[in-house]
Amino acid sequence: MKKLKLELKTNELATIIKDLCSLIIHPNSTSDHFERIKDLTCILISMFRNNNISVAKANEILRKISKGKMRDENVKGDATVEDILNQFLKVFNTKYKSSFLYPIFNVNSSPSDLDFKLGNVRVLSNDHSIVLDTFRFFKSRNSRCYEALNNKKPMLFALVEDLEYFDMEWAKRRSYEKSVEVQNILNRELHLNGIVSTEECLTIRNNKLITFQVKAKPPFDLSSNNLTSLYEIPEYKLQSFPTSLRSEFYYKNSLFVAGYDTENIALLWQFLENMVPSADSKKLKELVSNVVVKLYCKFIKGLNDSDIYRNITSLYSVGDKLGIPQEEQDEIYNDFDSFDLTDYKDKMSKHPFLKELVEFHEKIETPDFIADCKNYIKEILIETNGYRNILMHKDQIESPFAQKLIPTFKDMVYLFREEIVRLIVNNHFKNYEEFEKYLICNYSIW
Repeated sequence: MKKLKLELKTNELATIIKDLCSLIIHPNSTSDHFERIKDLTCILISMFRNNNISVAKANEILRKISKGKMRDENVKGDATVEDILNQFLKVFNTKYKSSFLYPIFNVNSSPSDLDFKLGNVRVLSNDHSIVLDTFRFFKSRNSRCYEALNNKKPMLFALVEDLEYFDMEWAKRRSYEKSVEVQNILNRELHLNGIVSTEECLTIRNNKLITFQVKAKPPFDLSSNNLTSLYEIPEYKLQSFPTSLRSEFYYKNSLFVAGYDTENIALLWQFLENMVPSADSKKLKELVSNVVVKLYCKFIKGLNDSDIYRNITSLYSVGDKLGIPQEEQDEIYNDFDSFDLTDYKDKMSKHPFLKELVEFHEKIETPDFIADCKNYIKEILIETNGYRNILMHKDQIESPFAQKLIPTFKDMVYLFREEIVRLIVNNHFKNYEEFEKYLICNYSIW
């Protein structure tokens, strides 16, 4: 089955790349097959995401493809479709294996030469030979960064050994998660409060340090923007409400905070269930989709407008090609909120991608679009509930399905909580039961 799966993936990828390159390399076909290029690109991006290829790496590959040319030691002159395909497959299927060393802070001492292994994670004391050898090499590579880390005097280190990966960004994220899992076990069993560093990581391959990431924490800048966000938190907005309502909401909100920070679908779903305890699964999905839909449309509109903004104002942007003077681009850049699309609609219609973004902008918040959005939210909720049930039996699943579902569901639950707080503040409920009745009466069809 593994061999068949690999063969199917490779053949699928080969077909997509061949079609895409054929369309791009022959300029005459580009305008005629714009929709086909767009669809193939979307499929390609999905494959990148599902195989843990980073955005940066995907962009690098797509830039090479979009030029219709590739220079390589094995390719002389302009590349053909087959050349591009072979190079792409080479990048796509190249696996690496490295180890990742993370300092653990907030532990003041440790036994000498500690080496505790759990799975493929080893917890090492700072005098272990692996740590000493790595630091010795680190000092010779970059003494300033070495001093920055050494001055923090970490007593323990988590070493994730021989992790296979396609993409370094994914590997660092995964190795960090594994380190935290083991450290949480140590904290629980030994009554520690160790913290795996998110800012320092040393990457080792073939017993040699290949990359390092060390940051010195700058003083926190408490700006007016930070303070604005502070006034938006539920604890601040609800502080004048009756204790019974606040206590009930804060308890439920603790589920959201824990689930959102750790991307725990089960806790986020539990938060939704606790917000409307009288609703069964079917009714809950209906109610949540009704509460979230308008905010979600606004959220999508913001993403779409942001794409328009980036296209017009970024370096080497299409703004120049569309004849938008630099002064106007600067005005848009400095005050996008007051930017009126209608002033530039004719110019944007000459550019295929901008034209599509403008058309989508005009479609958002129409009744048909809202209905489509609501159906999409329901589908996500149905998938999430099913995934949550699987997790209850299998603890953790690494899958493309989860990569797509988790960030989308997180956004929806965040918007739901935001709307819930707004409703409570605007209607001055005396207790949570009164609020729940209002929610059911106004946002459900049962």
